[in-house]
Amino acid sequence: MNSNTALNRIYYVFLFISLVSLVFYLGFLFGSREWLNAQPVNLSITNPNLQAKNSISDIQLRSILGSVDGSTVQSFGQLYFLINGDGQTEIVINLDNIPTTIGPAGGPNVAVPDQLSIEVATRVKDENNRDTYEYRNISPNPDVKAYIALNEPVNNIRSGRFTGIIDESIVDSQNGRQNFERLVFRSLNGDVNNIFIDRDPDLPFMVRGNTEAGVQGQTAPFFWVKF
Repeated sequence: MNSNTALNRIYYVFLFISLVSLVFYLGFLFGSREWLNAQPVNLSITNPNLQAKNSISDIQLRSILGSVDGSTVQSFGQLYFLINGDGQTEIVINLDNIPTTIGPAGGPNVAVPDQLSIEVATRVKDENNRDTYEYRNISPNPDVKAYIALNEPVNNIRSGRFTGIIDESIVDSQNGRQNFERLVFRSLNGDVNNIFIDRDPDLPFMVRGNTEAGVQGQTAPFFWVKF
């Protein structure tokens, strides 16, 4: 065997090994790229304070309002809500410092029900084309009402908590119309009403009433949230 033949064999062996190595390397690169492409996107989005956003960054807060004497409105807890990707409103309700009775000093008084229906109030027109509210329980099942149950009173004070979903957004994303203006808490069975009328000018005319026009108005819910 001459030296040229030996060199040729070494050359071909080296070339073969190089080609095999190249094929394995390219396969490794392709496999790594496919694995990376299959991983979930991991982007770090920051708030204006330069802190990373998380799943609860878009939660909003509203006070739950009510009145003990019919003249002074005060806070009785908080509503936390979030519009999810399906256009639903996820809610957490914390009712606090709820008195057992409501009414002006010296009476008459009414007992706050142990169970309060959770309803949305939508502005509509009545048969005389006057603004009023239409109330709807937030449960998607018409046979089962969503409600918040108050615990046993301690020193005549109670509290309650509820988590759930309203099957629509507060604002219609298609036309920008507000689907409902308030979240209200009324008697679950409809057998107990508050004893005063809320004269808030933001309320529809037939709800807040007007004594000069001879419109009595509607008794206020026990508690409510303004959006």
